Amino acid sequence: MVLLAVTLAAIVDPLAFARQAGPFAAMDADCSGCEFKNRLDDSAFFVRQGEWYVALHAPDGWYHARLPVQDGVTPGRITEENGVRRITFHQHSFNRSVDTDAEWVWPCVGGNCTVEAVPTSLTDHENDVQVDAQLTAVASGGSVHLDVLFTKLQIGDSADWRARIQRLRGSHSFAVP
Repeated sequence: MVLLAVTLAAIVDPLAFARQAGPFAAMDADCSGCEFKNRLDDSAFFVRQGEWYVALHAPDGWYHARLPVQDGVTPGRITEENGVRRITFHQHSFNRSVDTDAEWVWPCVGGNCTVEAVPTSLTDHENDVQVDAQLTAVASGGSVHLDVLFTKLQIGDSADWRARIQRLRGSHSFAVP
């Protein structure tokens, strides 16, 4: 049984959409006392128990989604283009084993966000990785089409980054749950 769960998790597309926590009646319904950042009428970033989240308003209520990257995060902006919200955040993470500067985009539609974010600009000094990417996202008729084009790609000996880039690159199409 455990083997099956691990196998299925390994084949899930990193840009597949997953339902987030909600719907809630209000932005702060599940987060009393949270400090909201970059708050707009239909979205905001917030920290709950030391972890970054985003609150997104959809037609059926508010959803809360934990950002897929946590170390050294600074909230950016939330925009919408072609029916897809682009959650942009920055990362500066530095410790004994990590030295990363990055800008990430996390696509969301309604109360659904992709499993992973896309690094649109990333330098991992520790692993000799440099990445620049463009993300095109279009929602239409209950489905979403995402294209990830890496315009700069330097990956040292990091098998983890190499595997992640392979999963993200190319075209991905999904029905929104």
